[in-house]
Amino acid sequence: MEQKHFNMKVKIKTRQVYHKMLEVTVDVPSTLKPNEIRDYLIGKEEDWIDNVDELIYESDFIPGLGLDEEFVLRDQATEWVYELNQTHKGHL
Repeated sequence: MEQKHFNMKVKIKTRQVYHKMLEVTVDVPSTLKPNEIRDYLIGKEEDWIDNVDELIYESDFIPGLGLDEEFVLRDQATEWVYELNQTHKGHL
């Protein structure tokens, strides 16, 4: 019978990435031009940020980086985008 000698230690490491995604709807004045929406949302962050924080806390973790055609910033820990319609959207 073969005798086994266990005298070395090996570390096993893992990196598992999870993300959370959510969507909220924010009312904006109809008088805004599409190129003004980003600045408006940033200026009115206090009106919607608490809702985002609450919902992100309650949302489930999803395995993976969460990158797709909308979320593309691989080197960022968080990413914020807005969308008025298919042609008017961007990053906050």
